[in-house]
Amino acid sequence: MKLNLWLIANQLSQYDIETRISAATERTISGPLPVAAAGSVYVRNEGADVICHAEQGTIVIHDMEEKEGFLLIQSIFNWYDSWQENIEEALRAADYRLFVHLCAQAFSNPVLLQDSNYLLLGMDCRGISIGNIPEWRYIYEKEQSSVTYYLAMSDALKNPVRKYNDCVYRFNTSAKDEEGNEYQTSGLHVKFRYLARDYGQITVLDKKRPLNPGDVALLNLLTEKCSLIFAAAERGDDSGVNKQIMNDLLEYKEVPKEQMDYHYSIIIRKSPDSDNRLCLFLFHFDSAKERTAGLELLKNILTKQYPAIYNWIYREDLLVIAYVPEPNILVRQMYSWIGSQGYLKKLRVGVSLPFDEISNLPYYYEQAIFAINHIDSPGLCFFYDCACEYLMENMDRQRKLLACEPICLKMWTEEPDKREFLRTLSVYLGLERATGLAADYLSIHRNTINYRIKYVKEQAGWDYEDPSLRNYLRLSIYYLTRWGEL
Repeated sequence: MKLNLWLIANQLSQYDIETRISAATERTISGPLPVAAAGSVYVRNEGADVICHAEQGTIVIHDMEEKEGFLLIQSIFNWYDSWQENIEEALRAADYRLFVHLCAQAFSNPVLLQDSNYLLLGMDCRGISIGNIPEWRYIYEKEQSSVTYYLAMSDALKNPVRKYNDCVYRFNTSAKDEEGNEYQTSGLHVKFRYLARDYGQITVLDKKRPLNPGDVALLNLLTEKCSLIFAAAERGDDSGVNKQIMNDLLEYKEVPKEQMDYHYSIIIRKSPDSDNRLCLFLFHFDSAKERTAGLELLKNILTKQYPAIYNWIYREDLLVIAYVPEPNILVRQMYSWIGSQGYLKKLRVGVSLPFDEISNLPYYYEQAIFAINHIDSPGLCFFYDCACEYLMENMDRQRKLLACEPICLKMWTEEPDKREFLRTLSVYLGLERATGLAADYLSIHRNTINYRIKYVKEQAGWDYEDPSLRNYLRLSIYYLTRWGEL
């Protein structure tokens, strides 16, 4: 492995040395020699000291014999050769813990490895107290950067103190800890890319020793290794779901039935459960700034915390499809958990009605958007709570039918023999739950009315004391009776 004098000096920090090195970061030195030659470091005695000289400058090691100095410099080259091999093995094995440990050895400073969305891959704090760096403590505990850290780094990297080799940045940031005390962090940051795509990033802090051009050269080397190995190891979306197909569905484009069936089987984990239903959650940031910072971060933390869901970014929102028996319980849990991570500010979550056919996805996407727009404040926005307004405003037959009360719709479509029960319920509710009047209107015995009302109530768990639910049921049964089939 070729080095520069800074890299050699960094491994001599425990010795009494003096450096006179230029700011050049190119790695051009291939080894030590007892004579001056291009591409090497000339090791010789000068009085009681060892002089290590190259075109980039000079390192003086005080109080050392020439032979000992020569072997020492040679051992540094051997160490870097072995280090590079171990780095490559760790990357290929995706052993990020070992990777950052090796990096911390070379930099003698804290090292943080994250993916392109600031999800923690590995961290080595190299003998410092992580409590002194609140954001790094947060990353360590949550395995994910906060929006605050993301914004701070974005601002710092827009105007770096100095930019090295078009990819390595020196940054300085200031922030406040939990007690309101301001603290500074500085260091080097690099993103590794391949074919114009980001795969991850490394951050090294100035803590135990000042970072120098040798560290920049090392980060450039790591960027090359990481970019190629990460790109080669990529396997695409492990879920098997094609995002373009999902987007085509959302935009009412024609998608072959076999593709829809395949995607449905993937989303429900290939084993349909009669108690489970699909539901769409739409996560929307009101603030454009937080939307830019938060979408990918939120996607990562939800993927990590809820691996059974499928999520993707569409336009400027995060969409989540869940396949569970109680979607509303799940979304409340998710929202509460997100709140514990500090992501609730100006975040609204639109929740569609549950559904079974993935071909109807665009209609339920519209429901989630309607719910978002119906409620002005951040929080959970259930379409169920505003479905009556949607039914009254919308003239489209399919949209109306799919917006009907979900249990009512399911009963109508799957139990045709119970449709008369629902019609009876509609009359009963329309007559202010007067059993006698309903029996007269329908010309049936009041015991029949009571049986039908009790049956659908037990099946659905409806609370007839809720006036908004009564309105929703009457509207739903009206449109189901009017149009009959989906």
